[in-house]
Amino acid sequence: MDENEINFDDLDILDKEEFLELLNDPQKFALEICPVEIWKQIISIVEDIPTLTSLYLTCSTLRELTKDQLLTQMATIPPLKKLNNYTKANHPEFTNQKEIILKMHKFIDIVVIEGKVEPSKWTDNMQEWDGYNESLDVWANQESFRREVGRKGKAKTRSHIVWEKDVDNEKKLLKRELAKCWAIAGKMFPFSHTENREWKKKHFLQQENSIKRQRRKIKSALVPQKPPKAPRRKGSGNKATRSLNSDITWKYTHEIRNQHKPARPNLGKGEEEFNRKILTNYVTPKHFNSGEEFEGLSHDVLTIVMVKMLKLFDDSDERVLKYPKELNGYQRKQLHHQAEIRGLRSISFGEGEGRFLVVMRKDVEIFR
Repeated sequence: MDENEINFDDLDILDKEEFLELLNDPQKFALEICPVEIWKQIISIVEDIPTLTSLYLTCSTLRELTKDQLLTQMATIPPLKKLNNYTKANHPEFTNQKEIILKMHKFIDIVVIEGKVEPSKWTDNMQEWDGYNESLDVWANQESFRREVGRKGKAKTRSHIVWEKDVDNEKKLLKRELAKCWAIAGKMFPFSHTENREWKKKHFLQQENSIKRQRRKIKSALVPQKPPKAPRRKGSGNKATRSLNSDITWKYTHEIRNQHKPARPNLGKGEEEFNRKILTNYVTPKHFNSGEEFEGLSHDVLTIVMVKMLKLFDDSDERVLKYPKELNGYQRKQLHHQAEIRGLRSISFGEGEGRFLVVMRKDVEIFR
């Protein structure tokens, strides 16, 4: 047996304390503990990555001896194993593990997408749409889907968005693991400019926020807090300021009398017009709600309830349905649209806050 070769039969691996004390002794270098040949044999049988990392960080000598073994073990663990095998198959001329690792980043996109079926990206089905909410009413989902689709006539599917997110996360994981291998090999991993810019922005933003918080703490600890100022009373200030403000707002009497006055809507005009043009008996949404008022409802819920009242009116024998004045322009627009779909006639009466909607059968007579 060679004198530099380790006799593993005589090596007591159960008693680690003595060997660890030799490693932790700062007064001895690695080559003073064991010669290079023995270190190579020890490192060749170690397959634990944390142990190899500890040896790699110990000194420059062990860093050079541990580099190849550490790269080999890191490339064969599950996150990089498939990528490593694919690179070896496409570059059989590379026998050194370092050369293979420096080529692995070119096949990340191929390895991640390989074996995965990409779902359909676009759909015209509302239930496959990413924004479909099962907790909402069908009508509310239809309106949201119609706004999302727009002129394209199609929207992104939920399954494709989830697939894209999973693929992107897997690519990021492989790049992070490869970046560690490149750092051990003494290289900078070639992240894209966008990825570097996002990382720097996030990293420097965290640093700036932490520095600002520290400065605020130091400033609040050193500078005494001043009491809050008392609120200034109206009319206070010097004479020049008061005269300047009065000059800005001052007007002649005939200017005030002749200035344009905004037209006020006639709130009762709609009721008069409705009573004059439609003589048929009418009902209100309370008629289909057992006579109870619609109070305490949010905007969206009230819109959905009013559409349901329109459906009940369409299924009933009533001829005219008069909605309250509390509905806004958007809600009246939705009711106009639903009435047109159901083959009903809808007219709005009044102005401003007094405007209300009336839905009727097409055979109801309207007087001029």
